[in-house]
Amino acid sequence: MEGYGLAMYEKPQTLKMTYNYDLPFGRGRTWMSNPQGITGHLLDAVAGGWAVAGISTWDPKGTPVLVPTVDGGNTAPGAAIRWSLTNQKYKRSGANYQNALVVNGSFVGGTQGVLNAASFLRTPDYTMGNTPVVFRDLRNPGDFYTDASVLKKFYLNEDKARYFEVRIEALNILNHPVFGNIITDPDSPTFGGINGKTGQRVMQAGGRFFF
Repeated sequence: MEGYGLAMYEKPQTLKMTYNYDLPFGRGRTWMSNPQGITGHLLDAVAGGWAVAGISTWDPKGTPVLVPTVDGGNTAPGAAIRWSLTNQKYKRSGANYQNALVVNGSFVGGTQGVLNAASFLRTPDYTMGNTPVVFRDLRNPGDFYTDASVLKKFYLNEDKARYFEVRIEALNILNHPVFGNIITDPDSPTFGGINGKTGQRVMQAGGRFFF
């Protein structure tokens, strides 16, 4: 028996952008390029020599949604592998990810999921379900997030071979929500819901010595 379908990890489009920019302040740069006196050197040490860097990732569509499996159904013909579909539509019309959000085992901001539970029925034992491995026209939520950092290098000798680097980083600096996958267990009271969301901004600081 052979089956054809989308890979469970497939994402049709991904846009990834990386960038790095040296701020124009400090020794050898457009402004404050030649600090003089104690005040100038102190200002250069505090405000000069900084750079910003980041990476943005956008997946407008997430991975394909897997067809739910029957509990304990791992092989055929010893057991049913997947649930079957009735003649009803398996996707709710007008459903959206935000209204289908599930937190702590219950729906938030809505009362129904993306999938229609009435369209699924349990496949009898020793038979095959009538569904493919994945739903071709249904996707888990996509992602959009940006990680960014500001950094400065403190050089310890003239040839700049040794330096200490200070970094301040923000993961998901725009605080964009990252939704979980669609719940595909028809026996679950939150079937078809979105399994929570993450994506809160995380800040961290660190230093490295290069020699």
